[in-house]
Amino acid sequence: VSQSRYLNSALNEFGTVVVNSGGAVTLRDTSGITLGAITANGNFSLTSGGATVFNNAINLGQAGGSLTAIVTGALTVNGTVIANGVDLTATTNMTLANTGGITSGGTVNLTANQADNTAIQIGANITTSADAVSFTTPGAGGGTSLTAPGIAINTSGGNINFIGLLNGAQPLTLTAGGADISFFFIVTGK
Repeated sequence: VSQSRYLNSALNEFGTVVVNSGGAVTLRDTSGITLGAITANGNFSLTSGGATVFNNAINLGQAGGSLTAIVTGALTVNGTVIANGVDLTATTNMTLANTGGITSGGTVNLTANQADNTAIQIGANITTSADAVSFTTPGAGGGTSLTAPGIAINTSGGNINFIGLLNGAQPLTLTAGGADISFFFIVTGK
């Protein structure tokens, strides 16, 4: 099915959602939601009122749609993400598990507002073919932590930005393809 699906009511209360095929998909849920496999040809947009888990692969095509999620609570990404742009925001913490990773044809923005050094936990590789990768956490109180060894963050021409603490207690490879790599707060190996 290539048609768009809009389930955008503020009253929606989903359990587990799987999208086998479709165009643009918009989901809104009043509390937490678990997402199974997602395959679509357009943008995938999620607004969730509670803890959210992406349990399986999300495939929107590297030159296809973008993935946007705004989560009131924690966000966990357990599967691989393939999209033309990724913008994930969690009001508490975010985990990119070592069972997946992100491959994007566009910008990757990960934002978490938890005020400790585990606000964003990276356990898998992130690659974008064109644009920037940014990790944003609240200044002195929040940070990005590496949770698996040998993580690689690669861009073919965009900047890599760590806005907040980077707790790099694991080996990390950063490749910005001629662009800048910036650390806007403290880098630690604890």
